[in-house]
Amino acid sequence: MKESRRMLSLLMLICLLFAALTVNAEDKGIGLGDKGETIAILQRRLSDMGYFESTITGVFDDATKEAVEAFQEANGLEATGIADPETIARMYADDVISLKPLPTPTPAPKIYSKEECYQAAVNKIMWYKYNDPSSVRYTLNWSDHRDGCYVFMFDFSQRMSSGKMEYCKWMLTVDEKTGKVIKNDQSGFSYR
Repeated sequence: MKESRRMLSLLMLICLLFAALTVNAEDKGIGLGDKGETIAILQRRLSDMGYFESTITGVFDDATKEAVEAFQEANGLEATGIADPETIARMYADDVISLKPLPTPTPAPKIYSKEECYQAAVNKIMWYKYNDPSSVRYTLNWSDHRDGCYVFMFDFSQRMSSGKMEYCKWMLTVDEKTGKVIKNDQSGFSYR
């Protein structure tokens, strides 16, 4: 969850940085003396890549200019020390040259849909302890979503080998992150 928020924040900050660069009517970029969150974002990115080793201040100072120049030189750009649109775009390119490994974004975890969780619950019913699925009958009575889980209540019946019918309520809780049944409760058994 933290990684997802971090990635979203990073994306938003990149957008802010690009917006700040495009506001400049002459597209000269940002340079010495500029201040603000955009500069802090630039400094963080340069730091992540190993070009900026000073404190992140949000002020485009001499250390920031030197870091931008080093980045530009290493990445085949004209070393102007000004973070122009071409420089910023290069900072986020897939083939960027970084002095240290960049963190690999963690993909968002899969969240199983209600239908997938329902199928996991049905599979549990069908194969839990019954060898003959054709003798099993179930009807979904109700379902709910709470605390990252789907809860399914089934009316269940099975023809026993003696010919009698077994009836019960069967509640299964399926974790939406794993798609696995994590709680399995049966109650109200009756036989006819």
